[in-house]
Amino acid sequence: LLLSLLPPLSRIMPLQDSPEWPAAALDHIEQTGLQGRFFGPPDYGAYVGWRLRERGLCYVDTRGFFFPPLLLEDSHYVPQLGPDWRGRLDRVLDQYQTDYFLLETTGPRGELWRWLQPHVQPLYLDQQCVLLSAAEVRQGLAGNSMRVAQQGR
Repeated sequence: LLLSLLPPLSRIMPLQDSPEWPAAALDHIEQTGLQGRFFGPPDYGAYVGWRLRERGLCYVDTRGFFFPPLLLEDSHYVPQLGPDWRGRLDRVLDQYQTDYFLLETTGPRGELWRWLQPHVQPLYLDQQCVLLSAAEVRQGLAGNSMRVAQQGR
């Protein structure tokens, strides 16, 4: 426990890669030099913060007690298309000024990706996660809005 509290030592701890973490996506982010504000589920936020440090700012991580409830709710509800997900997503894009979305591609937290998928070409995609720019998310929202409008005719 003490070693994890000391930043120089905590970065060389064992278990630096786990199958649950988006390691390949972060490899891609580092190779392409991307940096900015990343939105995603709390466990992805913790991993982005650990790997990118100040180059990867996240809204929440696994230390939930540090964050305002609204941020925690957004991080859980937006990827799952949960309650008021569209209003929450607008807040994430506009108020939080998000640069990138790192989302799961499967399970309940993959719902937003599956909803956007027909309308975007992601920056990175594998079996576990997808990396999208804020512009790509906006493009996916516009594409789905057009589809919904056409179905209503």
